Amino acid sequence: MEKISRRGFVKTASLVAALFTQLGLICMMLDISLNPISTFVQAVGNIKAYYVMYSCVTILVFPVTWFLFRQGFPAATLYFVLMADYLVLDILKIVISSRKYSFPSGLFVKETLLRVLPVMLISLAITYGISILISPGIWRLIAILLGGTLTVAVCSYFFAMTPGERAFVISKIRKK
Repeated sequence: MEKISRRGFVKTASLVAALFTQLGLICMMLDISLNPISTFVQAVGNIKAYYVMYSCVTILVFPVTWFLFRQGFPAATLYFVLMADYLVLDILKIVISSRKYSFPSGLFVKETLLRVLPVMLISLAITYGISILISPGIWRLIAILLGGTLTVAVCSYFFAMTPGERAFVISKIRKK
């Protein structure tokens, strides 16, 4: 992979970047091929149409990533392309569900997405801050794992839970 990367796929590739790209591509290939294809083969009607759309959007990761790598973007770009692809897929799932099943997409966005967004952004900021402040090594890994987990738990309590859910969690903690 490093040889391929150095010959034009990525303009400057280290062994780590080549390994990162290779593992990312393996994950994408498994995600794209295993789940949807087995369902797609057995599907008919609307389910088949859904999986055709899902597979087409998912497989766009490959040409987009290749184009960005050819432009000199680093291997970590793969993560951002995957995030954008899955965001598009999630939006399509909400749109399809709202049209097909009269699913109230506005209620979903209000009750779920707007509650999860602050949790995600705050935990991302804190874990990124930890990764900048502590030099690479086992202590940084431990700090990121603990800091990320605690941040998600605390932010979920304050931003994502309803008052009833908070009371339920507190009652469970007090019983222990």
